[in-house]
Amino acid sequence: MKKLIALLLALMMVMVSVAALATGEIGDEDPKEPALVGNGTTTPDIDYVKDTDYDKVATQALTVEIDKKYTFSVLEGATIPAHSLSFAVEATGMEDVGASVQSQPVVTIDPVTIEEKTANTANSTYPVTIHLPAFSEVGVYSYKITETDTNVAGVTYHTSPWYLKVTVTRNTATGELLVAGIAIREDNSKDEAGKNTGTKIDSLDNSFSSGAVKIKKIVSGNMGDRSKTWNVTVTFKSGDKTVNNTIKYTDDGQEKTIAPGWSGDKPISITLVHDEEITFTNVPTDVSYTIAETEANQDGYTTTYTNASGDIPAADTNAEQIENNKEITPDTGITLETLPYVLLMALAAMGFVALKLRKREEY
Repeated sequence: MKKLIALLLALMMVMVSVAALATGEIGDEDPKEPALVGNGTTTPDIDYVKDTDYDKVATQALTVEIDKKYTFSVLEGATIPAHSLSFAVEATGMEDVGASVQSQPVVTIDPVTIEEKTANTANSTYPVTIHLPAFSEVGVYSYKITETDTNVAGVTYHTSPWYLKVTVTRNTATGELLVAGIAIREDNSKDEAGKNTGTKIDSLDNSFSSGAVKIKKIVSGNMGDRSKTWNVTVTFKSGDKTVNNTIKYTDDGQEKTIAPGWSGDKPISITLVHDEEITFTNVPTDVSYTIAETEANQDGYTTTYTNASGDIPAADTNAEQIENNKEITPDTGITLETLPYVLLMALAAMGFVALKLRKREEY
C-alpha cells in the first residue's frame, strides 16, 4: 500500500512540473527576449529583414539581406542594361551604449551587379547584403544608407535615404551579447517621446524604362523622285547619363546595333527611300533625339518633319516622318487667261477674210 501511495505522489509531481513548464511558471528566462543591460529602458526594434534569425551572437559579424525590387516599363524583346548598385553608409549615432565604446562600429553593404538581359527573363528581385560588425557592448546603433545614382540612362534609383537601427542587448541569464533587433525604415521621423515612427520596409524599389523611335520617308508631288535615296542623321542625346543598352535597328536590309557604354551625343547615319521606315529599338528613356536630312529643301523639294526632335517614351514608339514634296506647273504656252483674246482675234481675222472674198465676187 505504501509503495502504491509513493507511486501516485511521484506521478502527481511529474504532472505538476509539466504543467508549470507549459505555462512558463518555472525555468530560465526565454533567451528570445533578453533584457538590455544599461539603463534598461530600450525595447528591441524588430523589422522584416528576410532570412534573419534574431538573437544572433553580437560579438560575431552578422550578415542580413533586404530585397532590391525592379519594375520594367519596356517593349517586347527589350533588354535591361548592365549596371551595378552601390550604397553609402553613414553612422548617425548610438544610444544606451556601454562606456567602453569609443566609436560606432562600421556597417558595410555589398554592391549589387545586374547583367544585361531580356526584360522578360531578367530577375525582378536582387538581394542586398548588409554586413553588421561585431559589437562589443550593448546599445542602439543607427545608420543612414543612401543608394548611389550612377547615371545609367533609363534607371530610376532609390535615391531617398533609408535608415538602419541595430539593437544589441545582453542576456541577463548568460551574460551573452545578442543582436535582438534590426529595423529598416524609409524615414527617420520620431514622436515627441523620441520613438521612431517611420514606416518599416522590407524592400527597396528601382525601375528601368525604354522605348523606340520610328522614322519614315515620304516623297510626294508630281515631280517627286520615288527612287531617290535620301541621307538622314539621327542624333541620340543622353547628356551625362551613360547608355548601357544595345540599341538595335535595320538599315538597307542589314541588322545593325549601337554598342553600349556611351554618353553625350551619338550621331547615326541612315538612308531612306520613299515609303521606307527604320525603327530604333531598346532606347532607354532619359535619351532624346534630333533628325536632320542632308538633302532637305534642295533641288526644288520642300522638306517637312512631323517632329525634328523628341524624347524616347516608356514602353512605346514615337512615329516620326520626313516628307519631301516637289511640284511643278506644266508649261502649255496658252493659259486660260489669254484664250478669250486669242479667240476674238481669230474671229476678227476670219471676218476680215470673209469680207475680202465678198468684195471680189462683186467686182
